Amino acid sequence: RAHLEEILAFFPNRARDVRLLDPEGNDIEDPAGRSQIVYRRVVSRLDAAATLLAGGLVSCASSS
Repeated sequence: RAHLEEILAFFPNRARDVRLLDPEGNDIEDPAGRSQIVYRRVVSRLDAAATLLAGGLVSCASSS
């Protein structure tokens, strides 16, 4: 959430265009300096979140 808040501090008029990757609004942990297991868990969460986000974008575009 800190990254989202930082972006909105610079671009407050773009709030509708900026969102968290996690559809439930949860943070995705930073794996820097952690084990390979943590990296794999983060990759899995990012992959799932990106798939959901892409699906939502496709749905929005097709309903326009």
